[in-house]
Amino acid sequence: MKPEPVNLLDYQNIVETYHKGSDRAAIVLAGSFVEHFLAAYLQHFMLNDDSIKNLFTGFGPFASFD
Repeated sequence: MKPEPVNLLDYQNIVETYHKGSDRAAIVLAGSFVEHFLAAYLQHFMLNDDSIKNLFTGFGPFASFD
């Protein structure tokens, strides 16, 4: 599954969900948002090449926080 592109304006939409859910749900949502935003930020400074895209998908080294 390919991640959806995110930007800082998406954070405003997620804040309402933070307040409606539990603390645990807020942490999971925040972590997911940061993970996707960080990947987009790093890709912005890299070449637009298929080999770079493989770093951020599947089992690539930048595919997750792991």
